Order: sequence, then structure tokens, then C-alpha cells
Amino acid sequence: MPKWVARMAALNIKFIPIFRGYENIRSKLPMSAVWVKGERDETRDKMMPIVWMN
Repeated sequence: MPKWVARMAALNIKFIPIFRGYENIRSKLPMSAVWVKGERDETRDKMMPIVWMN
């Protein structure tokens, strides 16, 4: 999702930054990862380590 979506008021949606130790990555990425609490997404789970490495 684009980062600007976090500024929208949305019922029952919580935006959490990608790990606090990764400020340098968060400042460069135009996108964020999103998922439903308690749900698994194989594609997203495989993508996140790539995001963390870069």
C-alpha cells in the first residue's frame, strides 16, 4: 500500500511501521506491507525477507 494510506481514517485498521530498527529502509520505501491479523499470506511472507535485506 502507498504510505499515504496510513493517513486515512479507517475503522478497525491499524498501521504499524516495519521494524523499528529499519528506519533507513522505511525512509526509502514508497510502499508498506499489509496483512489481516492472524492470516497467513505465502507470497507476502516470502517477500518480507527481501525487503529487510535491502
